[in-house]
Amino acid sequence: MNMKTRIAKFLITLTSFTMMTTVNAYQGSDCCNPCANYDPCCPSPARSFYGEVDYIYWGVQEDGLRFAQTGFGNCYNEESDCGACGNNCGNNNGCSKNHDISWNSGFKVGAGFANPCCDWEVFVQYTWYRANPNKCVGSENLIADGLFVDVADDFGIVGASSNWNFRFNNIDALVTNEFCVNNCFSFRPSFGLKAAWIRQKQDIGFVFEDSFLGAPTGLNRCNKQDFWGIGPKFAVTANASLFDSFSLYGNLGLSTLWSQYRLNRNDFLAVASEENNGHSVVCAHDCRNHVQSVLETSIGVRWDTDLCCGDYGFYVDIAWEQQVWYNHNHFISLDVNHNHGDLTLQGLTVGAGFSF
Repeated sequence: MNMKTRIAKFLITLTSFTMMTTVNAYQGSDCCNPCANYDPCCPSPARSFYGEVDYIYWGVQEDGLRFAQTGFGNCYNEESDCGACGNNCGNNNGCSKNHDISWNSGFKVGAGFANPCCDWEVFVQYTWYRANPNKCVGSENLIADGLFVDVADDFGIVGASSNWNFRFNNIDALVTNEFCVNNCFSFRPSFGLKAAWIRQKQDIGFVFEDSFLGAPTGLNRCNKQDFWGIGPKFAVTANASLFDSFSLYGNLGLSTLWSQYRLNRNDFLAVASEENNGHSVVCAHDCRNHVQSVLETSIGVRWDTDLCCGDYGFYVDIAWEQQVWYNHNHFISLDVNHNHGDLTLQGLTVGAGFSF
């Protein structure tokens, strides 16, 4: 069975499940006879507005940020176990230097309006996240990655460093309708718009051997990428009541954003001279349009309670989330094998909400 056939069967199965679930919801399951204190199918008519705040602790990682390599990647003894980078392989151990996953804090804020008469909701949420990881490496057998000039081969590299500055902003605006499969399980399809603007910059520095006056002492490479995009989003959330106002939920979201990338690259060569301390050797710009695909998944636990005889509601939840922005790295590079890469965000989300 080829990949296209498998994907087609998966989509048919998912569509069939969605249609059956919707039919069951309209055929009148006993939605207002809950099996627990919290009933996801019976919103209070007195509460129409709600707001929530989430603390996020996510890790961010992007493919294609390789900036250097140690060794030549040519182990003569193919049967030997070299192990991790830096173990006893000598000069034959080639190890690419990339940024590891970086964990940082952020937040989400959201607000919504629910119409209890027909179970429709409108929800808007903003996500803010920042990261600024650094990585350095020093070696007598160091190879620079993706240089436009061959000056590094003439003078040798003794050190390299990379600073990655990442700025993430995202807005989701969704319309949701809740269907009750039975008195313990609800199903919530959503559709709407997703918008994002993401800025990232990678500053890479290479240190050369300073053998005589007038020789290059270093090379700095700066890559910038400004991204913005907007497009439709479809999401599905399943909620299962457990006990004592606890519920388990899972979410799957798919988005396609019409996007624009503004790219810039500048390579600056430093020279050991009092009269001339350096000059730019490369300055490149590019602007391109691209359809950005985003996959979002999450699973979590939520606790709900009523306040003031049901006039107000309060809830807390904790979840693990993951987002994959496919082929998001468009930095200007000569390395066709590592030019593009996926952006991954994943981590813990802890939130609280209030309805009235």
